[in-house]
Amino acid sequence: MKAFINMKRLRIHLFVFLVLIFVFLNCTKKMTPIDYEYNFGNGNITSVRLLFTGDSLEIDYDYKGTNETDAEFKWLTSIGTIRGSGRHVTYYAPSEEGWITIKVIIFDGISMISDSVDILIYKQIIILKADDLEDNSSGIIPIRWEKFISYCQANDIKANMGLIGNSLNNANPSFVSYLKSIMQCELFEIWNHGYDHIVGQTNSYGETYSEFQNTSYEYQKNQLLKTQNLAKKMLGIKLRAFGAPGNKIDENTSKALDEIDEIKIWFFGLENSKKLILKHFLDIEFPTHHPVFEKFLEKYDSKIKCIVFQIHPNSWGEQDFEEFTKIIDYLTEQEVTFLKVYEYYIMLNYNNIGR
Repeated sequence: MKAFINMKRLRIHLFVFLVLIFVFLNCTKKMTPIDYEYNFGNGNITSVRLLFTGDSLEIDYDYKGTNETDAEFKWLTSIGTIRGSGRHVTYYAPSEEGWITIKVIIFDGISMISDSVDILIYKQIIILKADDLEDNSSGIIPIRWEKFISYCQANDIKANMGLIGNSLNNANPSFVSYLKSIMQCELFEIWNHGYDHIVGQTNSYGETYSEFQNTSYEYQKNQLLKTQNLAKKMLGIKLRAFGAPGNKIDENTSKALDEIDEIKIWFFGLENSKKLILKHFLDIEFPTHHPVFEKFLEKYDSKIKCIVFQIHPNSWGEQDFEEFTKIIDYLTEQEVTFLKVYEYYIMLNYNNIGR
């Protein structure tokens, strides 16, 4: 009997010793920020990648090892609390936002394995939808766009820029090179803002039309694909989101988008679409093209979990830009999380996308 107890103690001590070694070897590693492949860890612990501050997450780990009955579990977290034991535990998120890692170490008496997952704890997600990215008359990036991009880089703000596709037709190499360079810093995403930004034109019958409103399905799909193809050819990227010029859309837009699989998100789109629709709740600009801090503050709602703010950096004068920075400063004080739009999509749909 004593021999059995001693063996059991030895086994427990061995497990603790191995866990301590494992933690020591891994605790000094800095968590890698989200990259273009969106690696959130091994990912078998849970499909959840977003968790609101203060919420809890039930975890039922599906372990199938060679010796399941005797398996011992050690749960670790970088921030927050884990309660429970074995394969069934509950994670309690902290009140502050940020990336957390949940890790499990399993010892079944024969071998030891580990698994981990990274989850974003957030108070509010902000997606900056910056419209009308194109070159200027000299074929280079406009000064106002460059100022906006430099500001985001200096303040570690993620932003999403709507590219007008025809700016890549016979593009100045310096414009293409600039776009490629900013894509390397992982703060920016480029999305499809149509091909030629036609808004509020009148046809020969006296009817008003826009690029994606009151035009044929064939025309709209072709406009979408021209921009998609130019982005792949000139920038080497797939555009994952779409927003129409002037937000002018119709049922043909929905039909055309549904047939382009690589576009996953539709800014301010129609509800019947197969895409992830991001709605238009609140504004920064009053009226469009002019940020106003006081008016933003009157409308701002901290309880909305995800807000898309539409902005037009290339229209801003000095006063507009100052108002914008006041708004960003205020949002930063509220500890919001700025995300790229496809990054957000992946977090919401991680379990349904090939890893």
